[in-house]
Amino acid sequence: MERDSFLSEMLRSRKAMFGAIVVGLIVLSAIFSPWLAPYDPGSQNLLGRLARPFTTTADGRYHLFGTDQLGRDIFSRLIYGARVSLLVGSVASLIAGTIGVSLGLIAGYIGGRIDSAIMRLCDVQLALPYILIAISVLAVLGSGLINIIIVLSLTQWVTYARVVRSGALSVKEKEFVLAAKALGFGPVKIMWRYVLPNVFAPVIVIATFSVAQTIVAESALSFLGLSVPPSVPSWGGMLADGRTYLVVAWWLATLPGLAITLTVIGVNLFGDWLRDYLDPKLQL
Repeated sequence: MERDSFLSEMLRSRKAMFGAIVVGLIVLSAIFSPWLAPYDPGSQNLLGRLARPFTTTADGRYHLFGTDQLGRDIFSRLIYGARVSLLVGSVASLIAGTIGVSLGLIAGYIGGRIDSAIMRLCDVQLALPYILIAISVLAVLGSGLINIIIVLSLTQWVTYARVVRSGALSVKEKEFVLAAKALGFGPVKIMWRYVLPNVFAPVIVIATFSVAQTIVAESALSFLGLSVPPSVPSWGGMLADGRTYLVVAWWLATLPGLAITLTVIGVNLFGDWLRDYLDPKLQL
């Protein structure tokens, strides 16, 4: 019944359907990219370079979105680029959420010096721009997919921690939490079983926004040449390559920019609807 209710509510919401369709297409593109891409994303053809969208080059190949400055198929590169954006966005947000929610629960429920220490760590983190931290760390560790995920995870946990702490401070004074204490339940069990479910709705919204922000952040780092190697297709790298040819070949930068924009909008819309659906306070 709950499953049927979830699907029926989603089908009735336009923003939920739009977000779900966009996210679903991105996920399918990332998973089935070897079968969906018409050409090898790294295959070069200098005789067919900068071909306009909906063009057939001299070698008889049809390019739906045209080719870049090296004759590589833009459509194929967009499909493969979804892999990097989706992987970085989802994994980095999952790691950041785990760290932030855990620290927020501890700070809000335990309180005292532990709370003060965690909040001062949050203040220090917020005082430093994430892009500065990312550039500094990647300059030392070097670029790469794993390093990008680690850096973006460590720069996005603060929002989770502050929101969960605020909710935990309120929930820990509720009667059901006091009753659990009276029954002799330990702090870990109380935080996991009673506090976390009552502060989880905002976490869903933060997570969806975090995925969107992480995708944009990875694209920005790729634009600066600090993300994955140039041989790996990424939307940010395609933007960086296309800015030089923006006047003569608008599709090089415009199409990956549209892919990033649609993905971010789709994730945010679906997450916003999911929060409305799961938050019982909004259903009264």
